[in-house]
Amino acid sequence: MRKFSCFFSIFLIGALILSSFLLLLNVSTVFSEQKDDNNTTPIIVSEPFFLSTTGKLLTKLVIGSPGLVSSNLTNLANTDVSCVFMVQIEDVESNIVFKNFVVLTVPAGKTYTVGIMWIPEKTGNFTIKTWCQKSVTNLTRISNEALSLVGVKKASSVIMVSALPLKVKVGEKISVTGRIEPPHANVEVTITYARAGKVEDTHKVITAPDGSFSDVFKPNLSGVWKIHASWLGDYNHEGATSRKVTFTVTKISTSLEISPLPKEVEVGKKLTITGKITPPLAGIKVTLTYIKAGEVKITHTVTTTSNGTFTDTVIPDAGGIWKVKASWEGNEKYEASKSQELTFEAIEKRCIIATATYGSELAPQVQYLRGFREAIVYKTYAGSQFMKLFNTWYY
Repeated sequence: MRKFSCFFSIFLIGALILSSFLLLLNVSTVFSEQKDDNNTTPIIVSEPFFLSTTGKLLTKLVIGSPGLVSSNLTNLANTDVSCVFMVQIEDVESNIVFKNFVVLTVPAGKTYTVGIMWIPEKTGNFTIKTWCQKSVTNLTRISNEALSLVGVKKASSVIMVSALPLKVKVGEKISVTGRIEPPHANVEVTITYARAGKVEDTHKVITAPDGSFSDVFKPNLSGVWKIHASWLGDYNHEGATSRKVTFTVTKISTSLEISPLPKEVEVGKKLTITGKITPPLAGIKVTLTYIKAGEVKITHTVTTTSNGTFTDTVIPDAGGIWKVKASWEGNEKYEASKSQELTFEAIEKRCIIATATYGSELAPQVQYLRGFREAIVYKTYAGSQFMKLFNTWYY
């Protein structure tokens, strides 16, 4: 009986210990479940960032170019968590311009990087919001909401231009070609032609389907010219201006010609000089220079007619060999030019003494005396009066 009583006591003690252990185990489970229930945000979402489709970090977004709106998801729970990763993009007026999601499972204690593709359709500043929720239908959030701001810009463009030939004369054609990259069809391109820092002309052309354009230009002035092309851009692309291309325009060559002259002209008689300029230029000033004995110069200025011809009249006032040539200074379009020098002899009453002494009116000594008379004696008042008196008496 005593043995039975002892065994029964041991049994009661064991049962009591087992019950206490089970009670403690149950309490621990309850606490554990309560702890998990209180952990309603087991996912930490990082600030959104952007990746290219190849995984490269993007520092700017361009309209029309795809990018992955990404965040790092860190699971703080000790079990895998299935969730829905949400992306919402709002403009400056809080209008939702994009919203999408992806379903995934984040392993316990791991960090996943997840992204959703977005192709911006307009420029401006946008707010990016990312978070995780339990499911597509259960909107209960199990993460923080992460924010970032991003600006979307227009895509850049490039415009190129070239010209051939790079050296022409005034009025000759310059062929201009170019293109826009990326190609834009049916857009307006402005081609600017400048000379000496001043815009002389602008042409508007329209691009072909491949973004190319062309123009023809005839410069009307000589000098160094510069060409550049530009376009204003469109909804998706910024405008652009090309580099400057330099070309040189030279003046058009000209030539002056005097019609043949008679070999001899009597002193005091009128002589008509005719000539022309090639190419025919109307209204230009032509200078006729006459050189008589003693290298004395006389200049006349005449104006060309509509067909480029000119006429002058001279009355030789001294005997001897006369020379005549025509010239003009040119302008911004045409080069200066000079005619060949022509000669004629002005015949006067013979100086009997000088001619008899040297044997001929054309003897160098006689020409020298004539030159001395024209260049020295006639240049003074006393000399000119003396020659009038002498000629009256002598002839």
